[in-house]
Amino acid sequence: THELRVGITNNPPWTELNASQPRGIEPDLVRAFAAQIGAKVSWTRGSETSLVEALKEHRLDIAIGGFEAKTSWKSMAGVSMPFATTADRKKRVMLAAPGENGFCTSTHTPPRRWLSSTASTREATR
Repeated sequence: THELRVGITNNPPWTELNASQPRGIEPDLVRAFAAQIGAKVSWTRGSETSLVEALKEHRLDIAIGGFEAKTSWKSMAGVSMPFATTADRKKRVMLAAPGENGFCTSTHTPPRRWLSSTASTREATR
């Protein structure tokens, strides 16, 4: 089994760290993606700064936390295509290790079943 190393920072409703396991829209999407590629998710909690640093050092594969497409971190990390657009037209993305174009490409067109299996995604994007 492969391991998908995911950094996560608290930013409800996208990511919530109050429980023993991460909850929210993005953790649900990550779990669906990991299941599709046959990987186990390994979570690392941290600040945006510490997660981007870990991405740069290739200690993480992706980072989630309600990042907007216009994030200032895009100069230091790869950015996926938007997976959701909010009512105020902000596009949400995941961050990837620099040079990991394969991951960013694989998230460009997430299967509809990821989104349809995540009711909270539909609610947040209305």
